[in-house]
Amino acid sequence: MRHLLTKRKKRLLREQVLQRIREKRRIARLDVIYNPNKVSTEHRPLVNRKYSPHEPTRGRAVLKFPKKMNFRGDIDETIYFLDKLKKEILYGDSTEVLLDQKALDSITPETAIILVSELQRCIQYKSMKKRLRGTHPDSPAVARILTDIGFYSCLNIKSPPHAEEKSSRAFFRIMPGNRTDARIANRLVSHFEKVVSFEPIARKRLLAALIECMDNVHNHAYRKDGISPDLIGEWWMAGFVDESVGQVGFIFYDQGVGVPTTLKEKWAVKIKTLVGMNDAELLQHAVLEGITRRKSERHGNGFPSFKEFINEIPAGTGGFLRVISNKGDYSYCRNARSNPTTVEIPLNGTLLIWSIHPNKETVDKDGRIDLSSEGLQTRLAI
Repeated sequence: MRHLLTKRKKRLLREQVLQRIREKRRIARLDVIYNPNKVSTEHRPLVNRKYSPHEPTRGRAVLKFPKKMNFRGDIDETIYFLDKLKKEILYGDSTEVLLDQKALDSITPETAIILVSELQRCIQYKSMKKRLRGTHPDSPAVARILTDIGFYSCLNIKSPPHAEEKSSRAFFRIMPGNRTDARIANRLVSHFEKVVSFEPIARKRLLAALIECMDNVHNHAYRKDGISPDLIGEWWMAGFVDESVGQVGFIFYDQGVGVPTTLKEKWAVKIKTLVGMNDAELLQHAVLEGITRRKSERHGNGFPSFKEFINEIPAGTGGFLRVISNKGDYSYCRNARSNPTTVEIPLNGTLLIWSIHPNKETVDKDGRIDLSSEGLQTRLAI
C-alpha cells in the first residue's frame, strides 16, 4: 500500500512539473515577458524612497495601444495613452498588465523614448508587485523602428522578427542616465561629424549644450522633496544620422516637473516678463531668449545654442528645434517660426527634439523632416 502511495505521489509531482513547463511554453508563444530583474546591467535608476507604492489586489488589465503614436497630428491621443499606461501600472489594482501592441501601425522615435521611460519607471516601482507582459506589433515598420532605436534592448527583452527593408538612417540606441556624462555627449557629436563638419568653436558649443541638458535635469528637473514615483535625476537620449541626406539630430527626455514649472518657480519673481505667460509662451521665451544662470559654468547654453546652430547653417538648408513640456509645445525653424501652441493633455517632463539637415532637397517647407518617414538602419550604440 505504501509503495502504491509513493508511486502516486511521484506521478502527481511529475504531472505538476509538466504542467508548469507547458504553461511557460504557452506564455512564451503568446507574449513577451518584460523581465523586471533585467532592466539594466550597466545603469541602475534611483527610485524615490519617500513614495508609498499602491498594493495591487487581483485580476489582469489589458492596455491596447492606439493605431498611431506620434507627437504630430496625434499628440493628444498619444499623451493620453502614456498617462493611462502609467496610472494603470503604478496605481491600478490588477496584478498583471498586458501591453497589447498588435494594432500599433506607426510610432515615432520620440514616442518610443517616452514609452521606454514610462516602462522603466513602472518596472522599478512594481518589480515585486505586478507582472508586465507585452505582445509584439504586427506591423514590420513598427517592429523595425522599436528594434533599431533600442526599445527592446533597453528593456532587455527579445526583439521581434521583421521584414522591413533597411534605409540610410542609423539610430543611436536609447541611452538612460542620471548624471552629467560628457563622454556620452562627445560620442554623439563624433557620430554627427561623420555627416556634418563642425568648426572647433561650434563643436565645443554643441557639446556644452548637450551637457547642459544633463545638468538641467540634475539641478532642476526633479523635486528633491517630492513623494511621487520618480526615477531621480533620470534622463533618456537617442541620436541619429542619415548619410544619404546629410541629416543629424537627437532626442532628449526627462520625467521632471517641466521647463515651464521650473521657470515659474525659480525665475518668475526675478524676471517680471515671465509673469502671466502660459506654458507654450514660457517655452518660446526659453528658446529665443534663454535664461542666464550665473552659477552655471555654461550660462544657459542649452536651447539658445541649439537655436543658433539652426540659424548658422548655410542658406537653403533646414533644421528645427522642438520643445514639449507640460501644456506647452514650441517649434523653432529659421525660415518659419511657429507660434507657441497649447496641448490639451500635459506631458510630464520635457521632450527636446533637435535636427539639422544640410541637403536642401530633403527639407520640407517648414524646415522639418518627420523622424518616422523613413525606415531605419543599423543601430549605433553611443
